[in-house]
Amino acid sequence: MCQPHCGDYSCMNHPEECVAWSVEGVLMACWLALQKDVGSVKYSPERKEYELKKESLDGQLREFLKDHEAMLEHDTPVPCSITPQLL
Repeated sequence: MCQPHCGDYSCMNHPEECVAWSVEGVLMACWLALQKDVGSVKYSPERKEYELKKESLDGQLREFLKDHEAMLEHDTPVPCSITPQLL
């Protein structure tokens, strides 16, 4: 049964699950960004959009992880909608 814990009626029971879901998604987006014919990948797991590019991937991933760590520390609701886009 879905419950409104993270985002609008997610099937995840705890904010930690939503963060784990988002981290898994950003790792897949990073993998996509590293592919030969991909210029960048836009990844929008919540209110903020991350544009992942090969040349600055480490800094962008670090920013994403810090943002999600802050959400857990402050018990901020974490929306779970994910929209990767290849550019």
